[in-house]
Formats: sequence, C-alpha cells, structure tokens
Amino acid sequence: MEQEQAMEVHAKTLVAFPDEKGDLKISIMLDNLLYVESADNYATIYYLNKSKKSHYLIRNSLKWMEEHLTKDTPLIRCHRSYIVNLDKVKILKKEKGGIMLELDAENTPDIAVSKTYYDSFMQKFSRYSV
Repeated sequence: MEQEQAMEVHAKTLVAFPDEKGDLKISIMLDNLLYVESADNYATIYYLNKSKKSHYLIRNSLKWMEEHLTKDTPLIRCHRSYIVNLDKVKILKKEKGGIMLELDAENTPDIAVSKTYYDSFMQKFSRYSV
C-alpha cells in the first residue's frame, strides 16, 4: 500500500499515520491529536488518550507528513520540528523571540512558530480564528 493512500482524513476525522514503508502504524481521531515533533527520520505523535497525554514514535519524516497531512485539516507545520493541530491552540502570543503557541492540554510545552513557517502558519491560522 502506498503512503499516499494510507494517509487520509476520514469523515470521522481519523488520521492514519503510516511509517516510511507505507505500513499503517497508528490512527488517531483528529480531536485527540495535539502535535507531531520530529527528530531526524522519526516523528513523535502526541495525542490525548482518555484525557491523558500520550505519545507514539514512528519512523517517517515530518516533511512527508506535512505534504500529506495538512491539506484540508487544521494541521499545520509551524517549525522545522513541529506540526500542530490548530484546533488545540489555546493561546497565540508574540514574545521577543517570536510567536509562541500554548496548546489546550496539560504538561504540553509551548511551541514556537519559526520565521520560515510564519507566513504560511498565519495565513492558515487566520482562516481558523474568528
């Protein structure tokens, strides 16, 4: 099965995460997905499971996920190392170092919006904000 076929957002907003070979590893309801953090060719998917923060390590690149995950979803790349779920952003604040995001989950670090992704992030964010 090709990765493109495996990665789709269903009517129930279930997001499927395949590994680099295209094998499905985990599916998460979009409502429970917080953010994805990358390190080299691995990504850690952070999500809520029974109201507690959980994570799952997968071998796949953030670039691939950005290309296949962020279309028609509230997911957006905001940093070289992060994709966030805009539905989980509680506070967006401007600080000396730039824009920081606070997510709507306990024990979640603030995530920076880097200069590289600022324009595309703000464009999508403005469509999601009232």
